[in-house]
Amino acid sequence: MKLVFVTEARFIKDAQGNFYGESSFNFELWERYLTVFSKVIVMARVRNDVNYIGNTNLKSSTEKVSFIELPYFIGPLQYLKNRRAVNAQIKESIDCIDAVFICRVPGTIGNLAIKYLRQQKIPFGLEVVGDPWDVFAPGSIK
Repeated sequence: MKLVFVTEARFIKDAQGNFYGESSFNFELWERYLTVFSKVIVMARVRNDVNYIGNTNLKSSTEKVSFIELPYFIGPLQYLKNRRAVNAQIKESIDCIDAVFICRVPGTIGNLAIKYLRQQKIPFGLEVVGDPWDVFAPGSIK
């Protein structure tokens, strides 16, 4: 059984088609899901960079971990510019994949996917992350 893991994280794709995550979004994260699922398909924002020389410790893709590449954006203005393309890619991907879905929330990508999954009456799981103290601590918002 396949898993589609919907995340707010951003990834970089190098010239060889390898995907690299930020800090904890490397292959070690996916190993826990691969004990249950035969394949993990990560739905996330991906920036193509043919000159990127990735750190092997941050490599996220393998033969068992692939990606649904959403348009890359950072922040609300870039999101608004890419909103239609992001929504279209999420809907198209959900419609053509036979898999289990886990949406990591909070986040824009997870919320968009949840909205469409509900419309299509497709069951999904949630992985809730984040610490309110870290998010709302004094000085965390400038």
